[in-house]
Amino acid sequence: MFVLVEALDKTGLIREVGDALREAAQSSETGTAWGAGALLAFLCNLMNNLSPGRIAGSAIQSAHASEHVTSAILVGADLGPTCE
Repeated sequence: MFVLVEALDKTGLIREVGDALREAAQSSETGTAWGAGALLAFLCNLMNNLSPGRIAGSAIQSAHASEHVTSAILVGADLGPTCE
């Protein structure tokens, strides 16, 4: 899992996700919080929740996301595996 996250970081994908997250939050913080949280819950439901959670955590750090968006993403990571 950590190898996957590190590889995505080296390719620049996590930075791209972080940039997209930052841009989306600038136009609508609430919409970004809902969308990112729901997307992460869906991804965590498809895969083991640790990999998407680590990727999202790295993207949050890269984007310097607000507490509102960060909290929504954390809730999405937590809800993902329980929404079966």
